[in-house]
Amino acid sequence: GVVDDFAVTFFRELDYLTEGKNADYFAWTVRHLPSITVPKHYRDYSTRSVLTMDWIEGVHISEALRSNPGDVEPLVRVGIQCYLTQLLHTGFFHGDPHSGNLIVMSNGNLGIIDFGQMINVPDYLKYRMLEASVHFYHRDYKLLVEDIRELGFVDKNMELGPLAQDLEAIMNQLVTVTADGSVAVNVNIAEINRRFNHLEDKYNMEIPTQLVSLSRCLTMLEGMAMECNPDFQLVHSSFPFILEQLLRDRTPRVRAALRYLIYGPSGVFDMQRFITMVEILESNSLLPNNKEAAPNNPPPENPFDKIKSPFDMVTSSIDLVKNSFDQPALSEGQPGSARDEPKAATSALSRDVKPVLEDLPKRPAADRTVELRSKDFDEAEDRENEERKAGVQDAVSTLVADEFFRDILVEEVVKGIDAVSRQILARLTIMLGMQKLKVPLPIMGAGSWLSMVPLSPKVTTEDRYIIANGRYLLDFVWKRVSKRRSERRPHEPEQPVDYAEVVPMVASVVADLLPEVWTRLLERMHQRLLRDLKR
Repeated sequence: GVVDDFAVTFFRELDYLTEGKNADYFAWTVRHLPSITVPKHYRDYSTRSVLTMDWIEGVHISEALRSNPGDVEPLVRVGIQCYLTQLLHTGFFHGDPHSGNLIVMSNGNLGIIDFGQMINVPDYLKYRMLEASVHFYHRDYKLLVEDIRELGFVDKNMELGPLAQDLEAIMNQLVTVTADGSVAVNVNIAEINRRFNHLEDKYNMEIPTQLVSLSRCLTMLEGMAMECNPDFQLVHSSFPFILEQLLRDRTPRVRAALRYLIYGPSGVFDMQRFITMVEILESNSLLPNNKEAAPNNPPPENPFDKIKSPFDMVTSSIDLVKNSFDQPALSEGQPGSARDEPKAATSALSRDVKPVLEDLPKRPAADRTVELRSKDFDEAEDRENEERKAGVQDAVSTLVADEFFRDILVEEVVKGIDAVSRQILARLTIMLGMQKLKVPLPIMGAGSWLSMVPLSPKVTTEDRYIIANGRYLLDFVWKRVSKRRSERRPHEPEQPVDYAEVVPMVASVVADLLPEVWTRLLERMHQRLLRDLKR
C-alpha cells in the first residue's frame, strides 16, 4: 500500500547512483520538449553517496511567482505540458514537482531537478486513463465506472449501477455541457478530489498508490498555475494534449478510443467536432515524435527495468507489464470499432436540418459579356485562383495529414455523396410527379430475377444530418481560403461562402482519393439498395 510505496521511495532516494540514472533517462524522454532543461549528470564523478550534476542558474518557481506571476505563466504552462508528456506518453514521471524542484532559469527555460522520486506509469495504466478521459468527455458514466473498476478502485465483482448514478450526480454539479454535447469542467483537481471523498467511503474504494502519487503531483502543478491565473483548470487545459496523444499512439486500443471520441456514444459522426479536434491538434503540437530519435543517441537504461533495492516491488512491476499486454482491444460492434455502422438517430439528429440545395447561395448576377481584358487583370485573376487553390490544399492537407483521419474523412465523404444524390433524386421525382413510380432492376427478389424498386429513394434523418456535416466541411475549407486571402489583402471584407465555387476546387485537390471514394460509394449504394428491398 501507501506505506510500502513510501518505504521503497525512501530507500531509493538514498542511492544517488539510481538518482543519476533517473536523471539520464528523464532527460532523454523530454529531449524534444521546448523550454525544458534537465541538468547533465556526470556519472564518472558520482557515487552512491555523491551526485554530480550541472549547476542551474535561476530562481525557484515559487520566488518567481511571488515577484512576477504574469511573466511566469507561459513557463508554468510549459511545465504542465511536460508533466502531461510524462504521464501519458513516456510513462516516466517526475514524482516530486514542488516549487523547490522547478527552476526559472536566466535563459527563460524551466529547469527540473531532484530525480529521487520517479513514478513508473505502465502502458495499461496510460491506456486506461486515456479511455477514461474519452468516456468522461462524452459523459458516458457507465463506461467510466468500468474504467474505475479496471484501474483497481473497486472490487471487480462489484455492481457498478449505483456507482454510475452517484458519479453522474456529482459530475452534473461540476461540469457544463457544450454545444456538441461534450463537457467542460468548471472546477480544479483539488475540488474534484474533495467531492469524491464520500464515494471512496461509501464504496470502500482503494486508490492505487501510483494514482495517489500522480494525483498529488498534478494538484501541486495546478496550484502553481492558479497562482498565475486563478481561473486555470488542469482538466480543461489537458484536453488538447490528450487528443494529440490519442492521435500519435497507433495501437489498436488507442485508435478505438479515438474513434469513440469522434463518433460518441450514438455512433454518429459529427463534422464540427472532427474539425475542432483537427484545429486543436494544429495549434498544440507538443508531443515528441518517436521517429526523431537519432540512431546514434540511444535511450539510457530505464531505471525501472533493473532496480537493485531489496525493497523493490519487482513482481508487481512484472505483473503490470503483463497486464498491459492482456488488455483486450475494442472489438467490432463495441463503441469505436473500425467499421461501426451509424446507430439509430439520436435526439441530436431529430433537429430540422434544411436540405442543402435550398441553402446554397445563388451566385450574384454577373456581366457575362465577352470583353477584352487587360493582361494585368488576367494576371490578378490567376493569382486569385492560385490563392484559393492554395487555401483549399491547406485545408484538405490538414484534414488528411493523418491516415486515421483520412480514412474517416473518406468514409464521411462517401456518405455525403450518397445522401446528396438521394436527396436530389427524391426532389426531382417530386417535381416530375413520379414519386410513386417503381422501376424493375435485375436483383433477385421473391421468386423473380427482377425486383421493383421505388424510383424515389427515402431520405432519412441521418441523410439530412450527413448533408449538414458536408456543409460544415465546405465551410471549413472556405474559411482557409478566406484566411489566405485576408493575409494578402487585410483590408478587403470577408466574402460569404460560395459552395458552387469551393466544391470543384475540393474535388481537384483530392483527386488522388477519388478511386477509393468511388469504390466505397458503390459498395454503400449497393448495401442500401439491398436494405431498402428487405423493408
